[in-house]
Amino acid sequence: MSTRTYCEWCEEPLSPSHTGPCPKCGKTGKKCEVSASEIVTLRSSYSLEVRREFFDENPRIKWLINILGLGSTFMGYFLQREIGIFFGLFIWFILWLLGPYSIIKVIEITRTRGD
Repeated sequence: MSTRTYCEWCEEPLSPSHTGPCPKCGKTGKKCEVSASEIVTLRSSYSLEVRREFFDENPRIKWLINILGLGSTFMGYFLQREIGIFFGLFIWFILWLLGPYSIIKVIEITRTRGD
């Protein structure tokens, strides 16, 4: 930090404790300038997150569901009455359990950080 004191009119350097008129021009009034310097370092950083959502199929379970569903339709033709109803309900229950495993929602997250 530096300080500069001078006459307001003729800019003659003066001491900071000077009082009274200027020794050069004889007028009164003085100015003081104070300057300071600082070193500032800036850093930047970022983070990025990319999300990709999609549905993925399990082809084996999907084919199994299709075959069981189609097969139960034809078995209902051959079986009659209560046996056909129970067989159809049993196949329906198996398909109900397997359904969520045939298609699954996938969320792929990629994170990037930089300094």
